[in-house]
Amino acid sequence: MTKEQLDSYSEILRIEEISRKIRLNNVIPEGKSRSPSPEPIYNTEGKRVNTREYRYRKKLEEERAQLIERQLAKNPDYVPPADYKKTTKFSDKFFLPTEDPTMNFIGLLIGPRGNTLKRIEAETSCKISIRGKGSFKDGKTREENPLPGADEELHAYVVSDSVENVNKGIKTIKDIVFKAMASPDAHNQLKRLQLRELAALNGTLREEDEAGLQTCSNCGLPGHKRWECPEQKNVTATIVCQICGGYGHLSKDCTQLYNPESLSKARERDHQLSQEYQSLMVELGEPLKQDSNTLNYTIPPIPSTTTAATAATPLSAKSYNSATNTQGNTPPLMIGYESSSSSSLTSSIPSVLPAPPASSGVPSAYTPLPPPPISAQPSLSLMNPQQNIPSNLPEKCLKIMKTLGLKTPPPWYLPPNPPPTHPIPQSIPPYPNNTYNAYPPPPNLNNINTANPPMVYDNSNYRVHPSQPLQLHQGYPPYPPNPHIPRPPFGTNPYPNQPFVPASNQEYCPPFGNYNGNSFGHYSEEFEDLCFTFGIELEEDTSDLLESDLEKLSLDSNATPERAQLKIDIPANRYDLLCFEGISRALAVFLGKEKPAQYTLTQPEKIEKLLVEPSVDVIRPVVVAAILRNVSFDERRYKSFIDLQDKLHANIGRKRSLVSIGTHDLDTVNGPFHYSARTPSSIKFVPLNKDTEYTAEELMQLYESDLHLRRFLHIIRDSPVYPLITDKDDIVLSLPPIINGNHSRISLDTKNVFIEITGTDYTKVHIVLNIMVTMFSMYCDKPFTVEPVEIVKPDGTTEITPNLESKVFETDSDYICKLVGTPIPTNQIIEYLKLMSLEGILGKHKDAPPPEAATNYGAEEIVADLISVVVPPTRADILHQVDIIEDIAIAYGYNKIPRAMAEVPTVAKPTASNKLTSLLRSEVAFAGWTEVLTLSLCSHDESFKFLQRKDNGDEAVVLANPKTFEYQVCRSMLLPGILKTVRENKSHPLPFKLFEISDVVLKYPSDPIRKTRNERRLCALYSSTSAQFEVTSGLLDRVMRSLGIPMVPSAEEKRAGAQGYWLEKAEDLGMYLPGRGARIMIQIPSTSEYFGLGIVKADNNSPYTKLPVGSIGVLHPNVLFNFSLDYPCSVFEINIEPFV
Repeated sequence: MTKEQLDSYSEILRIEEISRKIRLNNVIPEGKSRSPSPEPIYNTEGKRVNTREYRYRKKLEEERAQLIERQLAKNPDYVPPADYKKTTKFSDKFFLPTEDPTMNFIGLLIGPRGNTLKRIEAETSCKISIRGKGSFKDGKTREENPLPGADEELHAYVVSDSVENVNKGIKTIKDIVFKAMASPDAHNQLKRLQLRELAALNGTLREEDEAGLQTCSNCGLPGHKRWECPEQKNVTATIVCQICGGYGHLSKDCTQLYNPESLSKARERDHQLSQEYQSLMVELGEPLKQDSNTLNYTIPPIPSTTTAATAATPLSAKSYNSATNTQGNTPPLMIGYESSSSSSLTSSIPSVLPAPPASSGVPSAYTPLPPPPISAQPSLSLMNPQQNIPSNLPEKCLKIMKTLGLKTPPPWYLPPNPPPTHPIPQSIPPYPNNTYNAYPPPPNLNNINTANPPMVYDNSNYRVHPSQPLQLHQGYPPYPPNPHIPRPPFGTNPYPNQPFVPASNQEYCPPFGNYNGNSFGHYSEEFEDLCFTFGIELEEDTSDLLESDLEKLSLDSNATPERAQLKIDIPANRYDLLCFEGISRALAVFLGKEKPAQYTLTQPEKIEKLLVEPSVDVIRPVVVAAILRNVSFDERRYKSFIDLQDKLHANIGRKRSLVSIGTHDLDTVNGPFHYSARTPSSIKFVPLNKDTEYTAEELMQLYESDLHLRRFLHIIRDSPVYPLITDKDDIVLSLPPIINGNHSRISLDTKNVFIEITGTDYTKVHIVLNIMVTMFSMYCDKPFTVEPVEIVKPDGTTEITPNLESKVFETDSDYICKLVGTPIPTNQIIEYLKLMSLEGILGKHKDAPPPEAATNYGAEEIVADLISVVVPPTRADILHQVDIIEDIAIAYGYNKIPRAMAEVPTVAKPTASNKLTSLLRSEVAFAGWTEVLTLSLCSHDESFKFLQRKDNGDEAVVLANPKTFEYQVCRSMLLPGILKTVRENKSHPLPFKLFEISDVVLKYPSDPIRKTRNERRLCALYSSTSAQFEVTSGLLDRVMRSLGIPMVPSAEEKRAGAQGYWLEKAEDLGMYLPGRGARIMIQIPSTSEYFGLGIVKADNNSPYTKLPVGSIGVLHPNVLFNFSLDYPCSVFEINIEPFV
């Protein structure tokens, strides 16, 4: 045999060995020293998920899966073991080194904002997560539900659908870790790229850094920073010569020490630094000091002509001549600050002066500042020096002129006479929405503070688009361009060179006019009050935010400002208010602006059919459909149409698990339509927004990486067949509940919309269909008309959908006034119903349901006026008369209801059964027993098969659609939950003394509505190396005596009718050992209130009645084996309701 054959043979033997161990449940190796067990981890059901047996079994199953996949790859004819299920996910771990705490492998693998980890996952097709000790920051651990592997060392957990991808992911992680360990951060290319990416994400990436032009101050080489320099610290590189400005030597060692030009430049640099320092001190309030080493000079005269100030330029001896301006232009100006010892920084006065010669000394008051941006330079001008000095100049200004030697006022000074302005008319038409009704009066220019002149407005501060002409409201004069007039509020047109941007958000507010005499313009207070009155809450109005942001937006004609949004909190059951159309229509009716809509079904010449095949019964059996004809969509309506679907999916559809919606362009498909279920490999179509065909299996893999659709894949992924809707030509319309087909996608040009809704809940599917068609039928050519679709079911029966018939409820006017808390006339009640889109009729309606109908269950008896309320199909939230009374109270106004004390004062107290439960709980706990609280659902086997009981169909309440096999029935006994608690806590020391007092659920056909009832029970369990039946029996006797029920030892006393309890032998209790089980019988008075419940009948011929209340015994070994228990148990369980 070759080496490959030997390896293959050894792998097959290993597979058989592992299969045998798993089959015999012999997964724990023998003779191996047991390592310390990790901390127990429990799931949400209280079940431990990291037991020793589970960990060893999982390791063996993973090893066997890898060996089998390897054999299948080598030999396609290889047949795996019968109990092997193909593993869809393979995983492996790579433990990260933790010896060096300075190495941040977590950050290196995750990268900035997780981008590095995402790229690794995309390249290797793996799912990678960092787990183990140290994977969470301090204080961020998940103590309640820790992740698997949280107790292990720090590691990277790699999961994929193939072993090759897992190995590829592990190899990529190894390469990153080993490179990081072998090279420091400065030479780690991945680390450098991550820092660059982080800088780009934060907006701090500089171009010189990107181009590698930044030089290192340590070695002088470009391409890296000083802290990244691979060389040792270079002390000489940080020394700067004061003569030549070079690095690495002192001034006394400079080769330019005796060069006159270099010395002159050095003195200039020193002098400039001295100037800057003195200027700083002057600004801080220090007196001006004349530098003895600088030469004084005379300020050149200001030119006689008024010239515009230009930007200040750096001083240069080559570009400026002290005697004349050789270039013939205005000397460059400098903007400086003058200050004295008595002035502060806030009163600094800007001055514009001619630049002094570069060769002469410059006083500190004329220190040049960097030129401001051109767009921010104020438009200033110099005054004519021949002009006489005004007599009304402020004293402060005269003092400054004298100090600076100026013969004219500084150019920043604004004369007292204002520039010519446009006349303001006496009568100005009001602005829209009454936002601003008049211009503010111009200020008194004589009161201008010359020490702090106001900011000069110019065009650069506001948005002016050259291609957009100025638009002014008719009747509004141009506003005077005086810089001292304050800017009016937003919404007015203060400047003639600024286009007016209308701020009204009428387009976004519901079209229902005004409320309390005020229109819903910019101000949301009135609309907020309306929402509050209607019973909803305005969470946020972004109109005010948009007003402040509009100034920053471009006024390009192609630019569309963001639409204002009203975020409104809607009650969870008001599905008709989940879209703009529903809210606006409901509020319009509430304000009396509209009448409630009347929805009708059209009568088409040929009704479209949807044929349902029997194959869908196993996956998604319910389907309905409807058609909207001649719909007019625009961008807003289309967006609202899509948003409503998403909200219904998330709300009533429970993330598409119960209901999913599909909408299609009817003009692109042909009926009749078919609803069937097919195998994933036989389904192939082009999904929405794609241009390539995929099979259903490929779509499941494709959408695994889709953040939106991957949340719904689990609904059908594990099913052998997938639901599918096709047309007559077998064109796929949708794969519910995942994706629609691209062929029938709707757009803004769609006129006829085919709506199909599939699900598992018949009622919810019909509710969703009614909401979809009623909300958007208003956009049809004939508003509020819907074309029906005939649903042909597998058994041949048909159904016309949607069902837009109204429901009729009957209520009493006296009952309405009683619940509202104030008397309301009957005619006023009917008016209030109209405001809530309901129709009230005094008397009996022709379509009123019979008294035994479900809508009349629990209704109050009619004692006053009978009011029949017609509920439209949009109000699926109305299930009872109380819901109608709530709407009446909203229309009446909660604030109008008078406050009053309750007429019948009550004192809260526990019910009799709860009081008895508390007493028994304390009594048993004082006896040294521990109470447990288990789940009210369990599997059918745990309730019957594991306890060796037969299900006669008259006890357990079975769930119609259980999510898992663990939760199939409502518990009919407390014992299974306590046995599972013992199973999951085997590590605790013996003995177990557990009890529980809680309810069980039993079938009760006598109840006409619920058909079930709850029963309060007490169950106790004792488990140790021996059953010790006497311990359990002793607790039962203590409980009975505390209830006043003593034990009756003899048959004569039983016949005599004494009150008490006794044990009665029973052979039909299969969960107990033969001869070790008995029924618990009691004898109580026939007049007990328990018999009045009708559950059991009393013996009317005797003052006492016998009845069984439970059982007691030692559990059968088969029951212990079924629940994986190792020690014998004795239990009892009794019904405590007869003792209430």
